[in-house]
Amino acid sequence: LTQHNIVYRQALLGQALRGRRDKVVICTKFGITVPQVSLPARLVRPVARKIVAAFPGLRRAASRARPTGTRVPIEPAAIEGSVTRSLRLLGTDYVDVLAVHEPTPLEAASPEIFDVLRRLVERGMVRAVSIAGDPESIEAAVRPDRPIDIAQFPDTPLTATAAALRARLSAPVPMFVTHGVFGSGVTQALADM
Repeated sequence: LTQHNIVYRQALLGQALRGRRDKVVICTKFGITVPQVSLPARLVRPVARKIVAAFPGLRRAASRARPTGTRVPIEPAAIEGSVTRSLRLLGTDYVDVLAVHEPTPLEAASPEIFDVLRRLVERGMVRAVSIAGDPESIEAAVRPDRPIDIAQFPDTPLTATAAALRARLSAPVPMFVTHGVFGSGVTQALADM
C-alpha cells in the first residue's frame, strides 16, 4: 500500500461509516510506516495476483514477498497529528482504540508519550489506549497513572506468555489480546514433539 492508498481507503471507510458510527469499533495503530512499494513491483502486482490465483500453492511465498511497514521511533509530537489526520479521513470525532505499535521498553515507559495519549483520551479523540508489542514493553508501560486499557502481544499454548505477564504486572492489569497461536514457531514445536 502507498500513502495515497491508505488515505483513499480511510476516506472510503469514512463514507461507509456515515450514519453507522455507533455500530462500529475503530482501532488504529501508531508507530509503523506505510510500506513503500516500488514502481516495478506495482506494475508486476496484477500479473502476480493472477499467477497466485492459478497456483494457490504459491500463496505463502507471495505473502512473504509482500512489503510491510517499518517500525519508526515513536515521537510524542507525531501522535496527535496522526490521530487528527485519521479522524478527518474517517469522518469521525473519535477512535475507539489507539494502539501504540511495537514500542521499545524505553518508549513504552516514556512520560511524554503518555502525556499525549492522556490528552487524546481527555479530549475524547481516543476512547481506549493499547500497547501492541512484546511483553517487556507492556510491562514497562503499565503503571497506575497511565491510561492503558488493552495489551496486545504474541502468545502460544507452549509459551504461556499471558499468564507470566499477568503475574508480573501490578494492578491495574489491562485487557489482554493475544495473537500468534499457530505462528511464532508453534507448528515446528508441535512437529518436534
